[in-house]
Amino acid sequence: MTAPTTARTEAEDLTYRRLVAKVEALSSAVGANAEQVAELGRDTEEYAKDLARVTEMLATVAVDTATIGECQDTAQVMTGAAEAAVTYVSATDATAAAARAVGKRAAADHGGIQEAVDASAVSMADASFYAQE
Repeated sequence: MTAPTTARTEAEDLTYRRLVAKVEALSSAVGANAEQVAELGRDTEEYAKDLARVTEMLATVAVDTATIGECQDTAQVMTGAAEAAVTYVSATDATAAAARAVGKRAAADHGGIQEAVDASAVSMADASFYAQE
């Protein structure tokens, strides 16, 4: 038989302040990640253009068609990766916007309650006191 655990889950310990902090951290992390991906996408696009130019130069000096074909294929893959980065950044922008919306909704729904708690001369009872039966 295992002993009962009294550990609380993260959801059970969630408070308004923790929710706001987590949402802000998520939004910031997503935004920072999106900028890194955007930068990598821009770099990859430039590399693809450079490789396409090199491929053209190779063709002018009669390099074999297999090598030229591999260079062209690689440039196409790189271009696809750059386009995927743009799509990813767009999706992360939407995710960050959704996180900000959650934070605004939490503030609208619970911000006044938190202000009242903060302004109260007495401390709150244990959360179980407020649970409805």
